Amino acid sequence: MASTPKRLKSRIRDVFLFQGIIAVVLVLAGTFLGSRLLAEGLLRDRIRTESDRMWDLVQRDPAKPLPSGFGYQAWFVPAGKQPDAVPPQLRVTSPGFHRDPDGESMVYVGEHAEGRLYLRVEPTFLNRLVSWLTVLAATLSLIAIATLSWLGHRRFQRMMAPLERLSHAAERWRPESTTPQGLIEASVIPDPLDEVERLRHALIDMTSRMDAFVRRERDFTRDASHELRTPLTVIRMAGDLLQGEEGLSARGTRAVTRIQEQSQQIEGLVGAFLLLARDPRSPIDVTETSLAEVVENEVKRAQLRVEDKPVALRLQINAYPVVDAPPRLPGVVLGHLLQNACDFTERGEILVTVETERIEIRDTGVGMDAATLARVFEPFFRADTARTESRGLGLNVVRRLVERMGWTVTLDSKPGAGTTAILRFA
Repeated sequence: MASTPKRLKSRIRDVFLFQGIIAVVLVLAGTFLGSRLLAEGLLRDRIRTESDRMWDLVQRDPAKPLPSGFGYQAWFVPAGKQPDAVPPQLRVTSPGFHRDPDGESMVYVGEHAEGRLYLRVEPTFLNRLVSWLTVLAATLSLIAIATLSWLGHRRFQRMMAPLERLSHAAERWRPESTTPQGLIEASVIPDPLDEVERLRHALIDMTSRMDAFVRRERDFTRDASHELRTPLTVIRMAGDLLQGEEGLSARGTRAVTRIQEQSQQIEGLVGAFLLLARDPRSPIDVTETSLAEVVENEVKRAQLRVEDKPVALRLQINAYPVVDAPPRLPGVVLGHLLQNACDFTERGEILVTVETERIEIRDTGVGMDAATLARVFEPFFRADTARTESRGLGLNVVRRLVERMGWTVTLDSKPGAGTTAILRFA
């Protein structure tokens, strides 16, 4: 199942939110790492300052004990003597900076000709100072990120406003309606976006061409409905007059009857094609139609197609369904299905059955394989290219007309076993 598409504004908001989260994580990580480096650097600077001061005191009076102050302690061991006064955990052997085993303090060991200096500094004050600086820096950074993200999002919203108006205007547009003001008006922002303006002009051009196309389609269907039906009506009335003439030969009578049947069939086809040419959302003029009567008339016409074949065309009426349908449309559908059954059946039987919710046309013709059956409703497709009378439009027209009415048509066929066409209308 396809997911519901997200709005562009939502996607942009998600992008800004994602970028903000990434920026926050990077700022916090960088601030934390920087605070650690800063604390380490400040602590080493303080130790160097204190060690310089202690060496100065040692040089003045080596016997005088070194002072201890806020957060630090110092010991001096003259050369050649043991560091008994120095705490055991601080008696490191190598000069330089070392971490106190407790993990908090830092120990510095300096060695001169006079002796060895031990200096331990507790970074409590520095840690607090760096922590406050870190919190302040992180807070200001987060405020700056949030402000910049909000301002950037607002800027993008203003930039996307013309595109949003275009989308709403295009959504409201309907063929043959007035072009929405949102498509006609120029962008209201001081600096119109070139891409948006090109899209707006393209939509205006598209709606204009579509309106012209709809007008041509409407004019064609109106003119064709009048110009085609009028001569067909004249032909059918002339056939009725000729059929009533006395002294008409049997051959002439058959010809007049054929003319009447063909004119009625063409009239039905014209109505069906005009129906398919209209907008699917347009209402359809329907009347109550007895399908049993339509089937009887189409079976009589189909008899002419099998009169020279050893084929029995039988009609079985088990119900008398009545449907709301355009005039002649059911006849066009059933006429095409019967025509195919008659054309592809050389011997055997064609059985037409009328049920309450469906009509079945079962024949004993040549049938179709799976590949042919899969393409049989395609336009201009012909299973038997040797049949030059067929133009490949019949079943495609049937499918389109049936779908226009909300009905369904299915075919079941096997090579050499015939075909069954089922028209469901309920």
